[in-house]
Amino acid sequence: MIATNAPHFPFWAPKALADKYRHTDNPEFFGMMENLDDNVGRIEAFLARTGLRDDTILMFFTDNGPVGGRSTYTAGLRGGKGTPWEGGHRVPLFVRYPRGGIEGGRVVEGLCTVEDLYPTLLELCDVPRPQNAEFDGISIAGPLRGQAGVPDRQLVVQIDRGTLDPKTACIMRRNWRVLWCDSLYDVDTDPGQDRNVARDHPGTFTGMWCDYQQWYNPRVGPAHEHLPEHIGNPAQNLVILDSSEAIDGTDGQAGVRQGAARKGRMQGPWLVQAHRSGRYEIKLRRWPRESGLGLTEGTPPFQTRCSGQAEPEGVAFPIAQAQLGVDGFSYVGAIGDDPTAITFVVELSEGRHELRGGFFSADSKPLCSAFYAEITYLG
Repeated sequence: MIATNAPHFPFWAPKALADKYRHTDNPEFFGMMENLDDNVGRIEAFLARTGLRDDTILMFFTDNGPVGGRSTYTAGLRGGKGTPWEGGHRVPLFVRYPRGGIEGGRVVEGLCTVEDLYPTLLELCDVPRPQNAEFDGISIAGPLRGQAGVPDRQLVVQIDRGTLDPKTACIMRRNWRVLWCDSLYDVDTDPGQDRNVARDHPGTFTGMWCDYQQWYNPRVGPAHEHLPEHIGNPAQNLVILDSSEAIDGTDGQAGVRQGAARKGRMQGPWLVQAHRSGRYEIKLRRWPRESGLGLTEGTPPFQTRCSGQAEPEGVAFPIAQAQLGVDGFSYVGAIGDDPTAITFVVELSEGRHELRGGFFSADSKPLCSAFYAEITYLG
């Protein structure tokens, strides 16, 4: 599995490729796309050269609509990443498996979703379905082989994090899309979703909305629950948490570089599940350990070797001490022999815990969150 960052911000592309697209609204974005195409070609050449092509299930798909280049090209679809419009979630899916009966040149009509991939791969690989397994998706192996059609069903794309707001849902059935709780669009005749036809098709709208409520009601509670990060498991004793894994944490390099909380606002806790009771070593860091940067150091802007904007400078703070919160109890530590982290050893019982980390000046003024935590089970 190759999960690329491209095309996505930061928009960095080889200059020769980006220069080809200077006439667009985002040349680096389109340069990244061409670079991705080139590298998919390298994978194709490798599969052919090694004789693996016919025996390999090749899937190519993306995770959401565009994050750049939208004013240049969107295939006529409305919206992009983070929106419930068709352009926010309709993505390509190319599948090839010659020895499994899936060849190129066939377009499979019907709705499918990322949840379909797991049961599909199980069937294609002849792997028995796990006992008592419940899948949100279905296998589309038959339709991919041309043996059947995709079943008629209703699917939901919910565009949000940590909530389940009906106003951020796209409800899909065949060519119909219900959005914003009050709008119906026919994407076959109106791919740009310019015409709300709910009044023209009240039965379709009402039926889809009622089915959505049945889907929504059992999920709204669990959707607000945060899942814990697992620590202390013998299979992975060292766990490194970053700020994006915290509740209301910082998502992205720029936020970490700028401190994200210059006014002393601390990010929410890390929710963890301790697999074993005992002593845990917790190292709080301002920077990832791979950087080698000390707690009080800043760092200059990051200049990419490609074409694209630099990342901002890393702000230096006069960090002198750290505070570790564990389920509402606070531990305070100072910088010791290791200038890159402040280390705590705490007792944790088996089960769930909330961990918070923050850095403070010598006179106890809050400076910024601890953006990284390294957790090791000691025994």
